[in-house]
Order: sequence, then C-alpha cells, then structure tokens
Amino acid sequence: MESAFSLSAGLCFPHFSLVVSVAEDLETRKALIRVQRERMEQLLAQLKEYVDKHDYRRTSEEFAEEKNSWMRAIDAISGMKDVF
Repeated sequence: MESAFSLSAGLCFPHFSLVVSVAEDLETRKALIRVQRERMEQLLAQLKEYVDKHDYRRTSEEFAEEKNSWMRAIDAISGMKDVF
C-alpha cells in the first residue's frame, strides 16, 4: 500500500485527516504522514515556481508541471466534488 501511495499525488486534506484518524498502526500513520508531506512539499515548490514565472523578468519562460499547481492546491485543501 505504501508503494502505491508513494506513486500517487497524495490525498486531499479532508480524506488524509480521515485516513490518519482511523489508521490503527503507528507505522502506517507515520508512513502516511511522510508520503503526504513529501507530496505537499512538491506541490509547494511548484506553486513557488508558478508565482516566480509571473515575475516580469521571467515572462518568456514556458510553464511546465507548475502551470496548474494553483488548481491542485485548491483541490488538496478542499477536496474535489463527487470523488467519493
């Protein structure tokens, strides 16, 4: 399960909170938190890059994976409608 979760984009905060609260095993909770933290750190780095590329000195640079990071951040905080 951990390897599959490691390959994912992580969970939205509402579902992450739920999963961590029902995980009975301490090691499972630690693994969930570690992977989720890694995913959120990646998203934060992409958000920073998104903001930086809006600087007038970098307007000629193409957007890459950070181009929709702001939408993914909103989804991560609020969850997506009708996912579950």
